[in-house]
Amino acid sequence: MGETGGSGIWPSLAEHLSELRLRLIYCGLALLAGVAVGFFYARPVLEWLIQRGPEVKLVALAPAEAFLVTLRIAVLLGLGLASPVMVYQALRFIWPGLTEAERRYVRWYAFPALVLFAAGLAFGLLVAAPMALNFLLGFNAGPIERTLSVQAYVDFVTGLVWPFGFIFELPVVVGILTEIGLLTPPYMAHLRKYALLASLVVAAFLTPTTDIITQLVFTVPLAVLYEAGYGLCWLIHRRRSSQVRPAPQGGGVADA
Repeated sequence: MGETGGSGIWPSLAEHLSELRLRLIYCGLALLAGVAVGFFYARPVLEWLIQRGPEVKLVALAPAEAFLVTLRIAVLLGLGLASPVMVYQALRFIWPGLTEAERRYVRWYAFPALVLFAAGLAFGLLVAAPMALNFLLGFNAGPIERTLSVQAYVDFVTGLVWPFGFIFELPVVVGILTEIGLLTPPYMAHLRKYALLASLVVAAFLTPTTDIITQLVFTVPLAVLYEAGYGLCWLIHRRRSSQVRPAPQGGGVADA
């Protein structure tokens, strides 16, 4: 009996490992293709990032700095381009092990999660990064010439932009927690003041600088997204409450 059980486990484990290897190969190929495309567009993207901020002189302080910055932008672009394929492959791998309820949540929230992640990156690039750069580089601190390392500039922008992709996932997290019964509208209303305090703390950790303006750039979207999550929680709770039917009246013991 023990040998039979073991002989059944190992082929199943081998099949799972083979499936995992196949999915990882697909993800790797998608990432390589994305990085190749990203390397082609890295320089235009860098020029666009520089144009989004105030006028500043960028210099390379090391022989390989320009190449490494270009490679970093290419990798980030490749991750962004390959992320739908990578998410799809991950879902294909875990799909057979999911329950029907879990599959329903994936169908409902996978696409909105990708859209919100892209929206967060767009907000970071188009709103947050220019606002922070204009404030920090436009600050008049006397006769100081604004000259930056291109590595420092790109590190600041990417460090400011990427967290917004995850911050914008807050409504999706709230929706899933509400679906499984861990969140209710009264509980979220009770947590509102603590959530605001937590957003300030999170902003302090996520911002690449310590100035209050950059921290507010993080805090305000977090507060707005919390309210959006509260509205989603209220809608889901109302839908679930409406689906509960009252018990039939007069259902006594049947006549003998």
